[in-house]
Amino acid sequence: LYRTVGWIGSPRVSPEGDRVAFLDCAAPGADDGCVSLVDRRGRKRALTEHWQSLRGLAGAPGGREVWFTGAKVGASNSLYAVTPAGKVRLVLRTPGRLVLHDVSREGRLLISHDRSRYSILVKPPGGAPEVEIASLDAAIPRYISTDRRKVLFTESGEGAGERG
Repeated sequence: LYRTVGWIGSPRVSPEGDRVAFLDCAAPGADDGCVSLVDRRGRKRALTEHWQSLRGLAGAPGGREVWFTGAKVGASNSLYAVTPAGKVRLVLRTPGRLVLHDVSREGRLLISHDRSRYSILVKPPGGAPEVEIASLDAAIPRYISTDRRKVLFTESGEGAGERG
């Protein structure tokens, strides 16, 4: 019904069997793209704008919405619902990355929650215990001064904000 230059994820057939909702990702190996719908004639339309991260999609109970996990910016995916008309609403937001795997007819979710964090620990002289000097979510050391008293690091991930 539809061919892409990227990849298609989480295809779900509507209860009536006349449409397929799916994640339409921009390039192989990437997870950016949009939630799309294709009918039996192969007419495809995007239900969302382009999102930076999309993972997991399933039909919601009642068949009036499609639920998906994604992030417009960043990688902390939240759970959203979108109607066939393209109206998006937030269902659930938590720290970390949610991935929707399925939704039962009764509305029970099969969802995973991933959370990773990179920090920097230093060991002061004199046997003092280690101290964490970077506490957001993706601190990467770049340089230690010659006197070993200063550390230059970058912070990326969600803790760095939308442009991190």
